Order: sequence, then C-alpha cells, then structure tokens
Amino acid sequence: MDIQQIYLKAFNNLDAIYYDHQKEEDFYSFIPCDVEGFLNVLVQTIDILGEDKTKKFLDVGCGIGTKMLLASSAFDVYGIEVRNKYIQVAKTLGMEQVFELNALDFCHYCDFDVIYFFTPIRNKELEKQLEIKIYTDAKDGAIIIPFGKKLNWDELPNVERSGDLYFKRHK
Repeated sequence: MDIQQIYLKAFNNLDAIYYDHQKEEDFYSFIPCDVEGFLNVLVQTIDILGEDKTKKFLDVGCGIGTKMLLASSAFDVYGIEVRNKYIQVAKTLGMEQVFELNALDFCHYCDFDVIYFFTPIRNKELEKQLEIKIYTDAKDGAIIIPFGKKLNWDELPNVERSGDLYFKRHK
C-alpha cells in the first residue's frame, strides 16, 4: 500500500465514522463523498488556479470538514453546515471558517472562486433550488464542482464544462 492509498483510506474511514444512517425525511444528515473523486477534482482545480491562498474555496454542506482540510493546502477554505455537531468536529480538524446555517439562506456565494458540494440536501426539490441559487449567485469565472447534482449543469446558459468542473461565464 503506497502513501496515497493510506491517506485515502484514512480520510474515507474518518468520513465513515460520522456517516448518519438517517431517515429520508432528515434532509441534512451527513453523506460522505468519495475522497479519491474529490482529490481528482481538487488537483484539476489547483492546475487551473494554482496554489493560491487568496482564492476562496467553499464546501456547501461541509459535514465534518474533511474536504475543507484537503483543499486548505491550496486555498482559503470555508464551509457551510447546518448541524452544529459536525461543525464541532470540523473545528477539531482546524477548520474554523464554517458558517452555521442552511445553504439556501447563504447570501455570499458570489465571494468564492471555487464552490464544491456533494448532495448537501437529501430532498431533490430543495437540492435543485440550492443548485439554482449557487448557479445564479456565483461570480463570473467561479469554478463550481457539483457532485451529486440534481440539475443538468451542461444545459445551463453561461456555463462551460471541463471534466467535473463547471465555469460560470459572462452573461
């Protein structure tokens, strides 16, 4: 097992510890994303933006903050999370910049260079509303990484795609 496999296993295990086996009506329970898939898009993003701590990375529905932790090597990272118990775990990982609120109520998507999410809301209609809000509010040039998306991002106007990355462009 090489060092990359060890890190992937460690992060996947950390996420698995906090996975909530909640009922479907619990819209905000933590659903971990595949770490290897996230690392692939993170590397693509770094290739485009470089390691630049002036660039702001937002994890919408950040859970316990593992993706923030990984992205913090290259960017100024922030998270949005509705559950305080997850925020407390994120803080133990050193992720202090977590907003405790519903992502649908967040009004600052336009401040971020990179916006990542993986199914932050289990309700499909609310998730679509959130994705429309992110798409509408994101600044020109923002990189959006919509894992577990409910909208067809390829059909949205003023969006260009490169792999799993979507770029918001001028209207």
